[in-house]
Amino acid sequence: MTKTIIRTVGVAGASGAVGRMVVEQLLRLRESVESVVRLSRRNDVLQSPGKLALHERSVYRHIDYANVASLQSSFDGLDVLIFPGSDGDPEQVLAHHINVIQVAVDCKVGCFIYLSTLGADRNSPFPYARVHGETERMLKAAANEKHMRIHILRASIFTEFFLETFIEPVISTGILRLPIPCGKISFVSKVDVAAALAGATVSTLEVDDQEQFSDLTGPAALSLSEFCSLFDVETKGRRNSQLEFAEMSEPTYREQLSRQGYEPWLIEAFATMLSFSIPGNYFAVVSGDIKTLSGEQPCSVAEVVAKTMPARRASG
Repeated sequence: MTKTIIRTVGVAGASGAVGRMVVEQLLRLRESVESVVRLSRRNDVLQSPGKLALHERSVYRHIDYANVASLQSSFDGLDVLIFPGSDGDPEQVLAHHINVIQVAVDCKVGCFIYLSTLGADRNSPFPYARVHGETERMLKAAANEKHMRIHILRASIFTEFFLETFIEPVISTGILRLPIPCGKISFVSKVDVAAALAGATVSTLEVDDQEQFSDLTGPAALSLSEFCSLFDVETKGRRNSQLEFAEMSEPTYREQLSRQGYEPWLIEAFATMLSFSIPGNYFAVVSGDIKTLSGEQPCSVAEVVAKTMPARRASG
């Protein structure tokens, strides 16, 4: 079998944590990828480490998801586009995704690799699940009508995101209060997601399928009580109290976020993810797709906690 050689891969969000790791992974695939275009809304030359910004097989292009002309210039000549999605208000995010897909089709990008979410559904109460569901629908239409290859990778909740957003603010109190009555989460690390996106770049073009789908998860699904117990084991000796999970009502949680100054769209996103998607076990899927795509077993929650929490505490 002849090995697939990809001339140019564009990585959107290249200044972000996941995007930067994807670029680094792709640049190691010298025999499979000729060049990598770092697409970023920020000045990537300033954000990236020097060796990455000056790499002979990597170039930077500024991108503006709201500006079609900017997208057309940025996507010109790309054989593969890796798109982790936009961020912010869900309505704005969807508008960005519509632009990105349309311009990718117009520029005849051969393959579109998209980072979606477990539980993506156009009818979900969780706003980002709706955005991802509609984005997936548009991509499937592009694959069927425009003959663009697509690979949709649906990720579970990032372990690092959960630690930073929900765990670190309550370490001093020892009580994690969230509106989650039940359900489990197959937490996945950003490192593993980046490795899977890079692996998908090559594997997607080595099969005949026009559409491919993968689930990116950790090796096990945990309840919040199990998560807290595991967290205690991994941080033993660095904290004075244990971490316990206590359920709170969704209305109380919404009121708490409002008092803390959160914007309405973000309150809606957090509340519905916690009170609908997690109890519905949409994030409880456990898959072996990360190993298939990257060749490595995904990190456990314990491994991520052990690596990140000491560094975070030391830097604080």
